[in-house]
Amino acid sequence: MPNRGMWFSIIPSFQKDLTYAHTQEYGPSKHACEDTQRQVSQGIAAMSELNREQVLMATIAGKGPPYLRGVDLSTLDLSRAGWLMEADLRQANLTNANLARVNLRNARLEKANMHSSNLAGADLQGADLCDVKLDVANLRLANLSGANLRNASLVGTNLVKVNLEGANLERADLEGANLSGANMRNAVLHLANLKMANLNGANLEGASLLGTVLDSGDNMQQFHAPPQGFAGAIRSIQLTDLIQLVCLSSSSLVIRVESSQGNGTIHVKSGRVCHAEQGDIHGEKALMEMLQWNNGRFETFPLSPESCASIDKPLEHLLLESMRRRDERLSEGGSHTYSKLLREIRKHTPIPAYPSKDLLKMIGIKGRGLNTGSELQINDAFDSDESGNILCSIVGEDGIFIAPLNHLTIKQDHPLFEEVSAYQHLHRTCDAGS
Repeated sequence: MPNRGMWFSIIPSFQKDLTYAHTQEYGPSKHACEDTQRQVSQGIAAMSELNREQVLMATIAGKGPPYLRGVDLSTLDLSRAGWLMEADLRQANLTNANLARVNLRNARLEKANMHSSNLAGADLQGADLCDVKLDVANLRLANLSGANLRNASLVGTNLVKVNLEGANLERADLEGANLSGANMRNAVLHLANLKMANLNGANLEGASLLGTVLDSGDNMQQFHAPPQGFAGAIRSIQLTDLIQLVCLSSSSLVIRVESSQGNGTIHVKSGRVCHAEQGDIHGEKALMEMLQWNNGRFETFPLSPESCASIDKPLEHLLLESMRRRDERLSEGGSHTYSKLLREIRKHTPIPAYPSKDLLKMIGIKGRGLNTGSELQINDAFDSDESGNILCSIVGEDGIFIAPLNHLTIKQDHPLFEEVSAYQHLHRTCDAGS
């Protein structure tokens, strides 16, 4: 068999005869993909995972742009691939894929799942990314000029120095995204969500912001750490929620945290916190220190294969321990704003509760069979910080996780319904006015 480099010199007249053989050995042609998808929809077969060489050979064997619609390419290393220009990747699964410096110019990526993918320096000029999921992805220095990102989800995404000139971001969700130094000249941002986005140094000359949601102009100025919450995180959400979002998506990332209380890094490998560093402190102690911080910002980076391993406890145990420590510290200082409600919640646990749509979006578990009608249980509650926000320990089918009380609903016939509703109404009013 010829080596990989020799395939590029195949004479066109021979390529037609070889297409069938190449397709059988290396991957799907357009018709093969369609047949496989038909079988998947009928429950006959599961979509097979491909490696880089199979994707390349399928591309060479085909007569036009790569046809990879609906294909599972999650975690695949396609970095620097120059042969995906105009590729059809609609509804493809590219979660955690390495697409650094890849050429996806004019590619079709509608409804693709690219959660936590690495697209640093990628060329996406003119690409169609309508309804794409790019939450917590790394697009630093990527070229998205003229791209269509209508309805795209880019929550907490790294868009530092990205080129979005002339891009369509209508109704895009950019909450908590880092757009520092981004070129957004003449971009369309109608009804886009830019709450908590970092726009320090961004060029918005000629951009259309009709109906765009901003934070009282604060994120249009040079960044300063807010009194509560992480600037790179979702509004009203703490660092614990970001870690859960990353872990529940089985991502492998480094979260760099910068705060007025110090700087540090949290390493997540395949959805598990494996290492943390804060100054001279390492491991669980460093993680606990950072989880006590009340202000700051974060940025995500790809995890190095040589990453250290100093933490082996499950995430839920780490977060619960962090909440207990914070709660004890606030209790000793007499800082509990809602101490009576906390006592009542603990007295009545377990409490049946239901997740809001915002909670499903924040923790990224909508694809795990959880919906707004799923019954969960509140097992414990903690005062998360000096502002009096209450976080709850929740038990569901997917295990234990931490969620704000603001994003949970309890039954109207529960004894605490009125107290919890009053708390939620007050905090939502405060959030709307902040």
